Amino acid sequence: MNMKSLKQIVDYLILNSSGMSDLGLYHGKVGVAIFFAHYSRYLKNDLYADFSYYLIKESYDELFSYLLNIEYGLSGIGWGINYLVNNNYLSGNIDDVLYDIDSCILKCDLNKIDDFTFDRGFGGILCYICSRLFYKSDKCLFDSKYLNDIKEILILNNNVCLDSNSKIIFNMFLNDNFDIKIDKLIFDIIKNRNNCCKCSFDSLGLLDGLSGLAYIYLDNMMNDETCLCIR
Repeated sequence: MNMKSLKQIVDYLILNSSGMSDLGLYHGKVGVAIFFAHYSRYLKNDLYADFSYYLIKESYDELFSYLLNIEYGLSGIGWGINYLVNNNYLSGNIDDVLYDIDSCILKCDLNKIDDFTFDRGFGGILCYICSRLFYKSDKCLFDSKYLNDIKEILILNNNVCLDSNSKIIFNMFLNDNFDIKIDKLIFDIIKNRNNCCKCSFDSLGLLDGLSGLAYIYLDNMMNDETCLCIR
């Protein structure tokens, strides 16, 4: 890919991403919004930041019939918004913005959890909770009793076979070790699991979609420029 190809993808995303039915992090509008936030900062062009905000607002206005998981649901949407606000891509009172999502997560019956996978199970939901704890919100709804209840559930299910990403999040949570690695984990998933051969104009999301392909190219370009500055 080159800058001309990147601009073609950007133009295509602008024309088509507002019509996406998927709102989520991996395959939907929130993932595309994250790419545009990074692209805006790289180019120092607020027009792309405005478009990122527009996609987030569209997603937020439609999201409350959604699943809880991180791939398609509220945890992924919430993580995306939390990341964007706390890294100054968007502005707003994060506790007010995420209040409804936090409330939906709290309604999850911890005793009925039978899926601990990252993408579609409790692993991804816990990633969102850890993200909220890492950024130290003043009015976060996840109180100490709720967090202790989660720890008990994880300890009771310590023999469950976990995927590698759930293992990372569960260990982080059990050790009260909330740090920037939460965000890095998400972006590593995007970079490691994107297959350029499978990308097509039919898929616009971060995972095996055009915004993921564009994000990886942009990230590599930014890393190369950083290396040049260090030299």
